[in-house]
Amino acid sequence: MELKLVKYLTKPISENELLIALKQADNFLKNKQNNILKFDENIKFDLYNKTLLDKNELVKLTQKELLFLELCAKNLQRAVSYEELENFVWQGNMSEDALRSVVKSLRKKLPMDSLLNISKVGYKLNLK
Repeated sequence: MELKLVKYLTKPISENELLIALKQADNFLKNKQNNILKFDENIKFDLYNKTLLDKNELVKLTQKELLFLELCAKNLQRAVSYEELENFVWQGNMSEDALRSVVKSLRKKLPMDSLLNISKVGYKLNLK
């Protein structure tokens, strides 16, 4: 099970420490993510169930597309490097053609400009 830890508390806990931790958890739940990433009003990615939905209809993803999307979705705040993609999606054996193919296919399934190429760095999701 993937834990979304906000703060690690040790006993004995002071009232002030507990209050700070609860506020951080509240902010995380309000602002971070609730496992549903909305690309637009129709297209959503459910991180927990690893499904892409378009108008609540399941969009078929290949295993590579799913791994690519999952890695980018878990790193919304930054670009995912080519090296990370190679290791996570291709287990260290990625060709440029394979990468291009997955990106092209994913772009057809996502709204326009949702998958950005950051030159010489990698890829980043652009949620609206």
